[in-house]
Amino acid sequence: MDDKSSIVFNISGGNNQILPNATQATQNFYGDKYMEEMAKADIANDATEITKSPLAHYINNVERLTYYVGKLSSCEDARSLSQVVMEMHDDDNVKIDSEEMVKERFIITLLPHAPKVTTSISNIRQRINEESDRQKKFHRK
Repeated sequence: MDDKSSIVFNISGGNNQILPNATQATQNFYGDKYMEEMAKADIANDATEITKSPLAHYINNVERLTYYVGKLSSCEDARSLSQVVMEMHDDDNVKIDSEEMVKERFIITLLPHAPKVTTSISNIRQRINEESDRQKKFHRK
């Protein structure tokens, strides 16, 4: 009995071993190393993109800028936006004072990062002023 099989291998690149007497084969995939490198590259790209934001004019620290962009993106309305603005006002890494935080040019830089806030600039300004007054009263007590 001559029981020989005929098998055809089509090999197109890569490292290949043909082991006709092997009883098992193991392939190790080191994709986690690749994923780590891709994640690092994505973080670097995100940092580059975020520093192109007009908000970077007010916040030079990339870590703080990323933090506030995240906070702004979660704002549901003008009141929550005003709370983030007040936090920015109290942060030494953010260059805004009481006058700048209610100016149209500053509010306009916030809006691309707060897509859920769909109200007018004057309404946002009013909420910022109310939040500022509320915090002043709170700190006096």
